[in-house]
Amino acid sequence: MNRVRVRRNRRTLTPRAYWMVRDWSPALMLMGVAVGGYFLVRAILVWGVGGAEYPFGWDLPIAGLLLLIWAVAVFFALIPPLAVVASPSRPFGPVPALVSPLDVRSTIQFIVAAPLLGVLIGFAPFLIPTALGWTPGIPANLPVGLPMSIGMTSLIVLMTWTFIRSLRHGVALTATTLTDHGYFRTRRFARHAIATVSVGRVGRLTALGQVVLRNYDAEGCIQLTLADGSQRRLSASLTPVGNIRRGLEIIQTWVEQSEHKPVDPGPVHAGSQ
Repeated sequence: MNRVRVRRNRRTLTPRAYWMVRDWSPALMLMGVAVGGYFLVRAILVWGVGGAEYPFGWDLPIAGLLLLIWAVAVFFALIPPLAVVASPSRPFGPVPALVSPLDVRSTIQFIVAAPLLGVLIGFAPFLIPTALGWTPGIPANLPVGLPMSIGMTSLIVLMTWTFIRSLRHGVALTATTLTDHGYFRTRRFARHAIATVSVGRVGRLTALGQVVLRNYDAEGCIQLTLADGSQRRLSASLTPVGNIRRGLEIIQTWVEQSEHKPVDPGPVHAGSQ
């Protein structure tokens, strides 16, 4: 079950260590993909196929131990200490504050996804060459095989990009800046440039992507109206029903503390844009 977890033992993880783990999370996620994929393939060959051709070796428990260490690091990265959790009464502090209602994830989804993605990445370099007939014993299949292999390779690249950014995903606040860590890019907004904050609608394609990436249907997203009249959606604000209002309240308070500005909670829309 997805839920927001807040660590109350401050000695377990300091705010500086927490943000360091999140800042270095792309490298951490790549490690999980590499080690997890290797462990899964070796485990299948040793215990699934067996025989003298695939003997048990010390590389298997070492890979398992590294995967366990990686899972523990992911676990801590998903449990922010109290000092970095934003609230309506304290939307920011001396360190960046995480809008935790918008940061709803489970450690299990990462542990399951990393090895599977690692296996897919291992196959990806061979898809297009095989379709072109470069693999001995396999004839070229240009009309059907090549488009399919290009599509599958592109999908694996997209999945890899979103996965290595997924642990960093979320909205963080400092005294002057809102940072939107989305799956595809990171954007920063100066607080003085934000005029209003509201709940915006979610398009069908975005909603579908959210179901695939996070396994739930998003209620809406937080939308910023800037001082120049332009609007920006926070891509890291897609969240289950109920959570978006709590996140919106925190961001509203953060904006209002800079100077008196209008804030519009707005209706929650469903469906396409």
